[in-house]
Amino acid sequence: MTRKQLFVTALTLLGIVLTYTAFVWLQQNDFQLFGLSAYQYFPLFGLLAYMTMWVQYMVEAYMHATETPHTIDPFFKRTSLFVLLCIVLHPAIFISKLYADGAGLPPASYSQYVAESMVWLVGLGTISLILFIAFEFRKYFIELGIWKYVVLLNDVAMLAIFYHGLRLGSTIQSGLFTYVWYFVGVTLVAAIAYKYYYWHSQKQSVI
Repeated sequence: MTRKQLFVTALTLLGIVLTYTAFVWLQQNDFQLFGLSAYQYFPLFGLLAYMTMWVQYMVEAYMHATETPHTIDPFFKRTSLFVLLCIVLHPAIFISKLYADGAGLPPASYSQYVAESMVWLVGLGTISLILFIAFEFRKYFIELGIWKYVVLLNDVAMLAIFYHGLRLGSTIQSGLFTYVWYFVGVTLVAAIAYKYYYWHSQKQSVI
């Protein structure tokens, strides 16, 4: 597969995944785009961010498995900017709405939206958000020599958000998308495991 074909394939997969995700969200909201509560809008941005990152993991896994000599940095850079925008909007809309409703600021305000026993799941999302943002400062962490730990923490954050979404996501808990979410989780675990296997085998071949 040429670099162009790889780029187009990755972009096509992303388009299909995000279109389906947006469709499910629209279906849950009776195909209304306007007049919805902020509580209905903010989950969409979380879903779009996560599904985009999932596509990134799948593309990376494919590149490792086929040992493709090509890189598609423009794809990863552009999609990472989209992810950054979405993961900032997701909690920003949520926290702003809670504040506007008189719930105050987090973490105390979270209990106005979820049961006390579920507040830690919202906090889990906040911690993961910080880790995802840290990922954008790759050059800085490479210079410090701790990039591999940032990558590891991001992998942990991806798994944490999978659980966060499974327990709290209203869209995820609706119909067929629940099974899609489980598929995303299983393939994500496989991609992460294969990444570390690939890195280990690359080190062994060098030795």
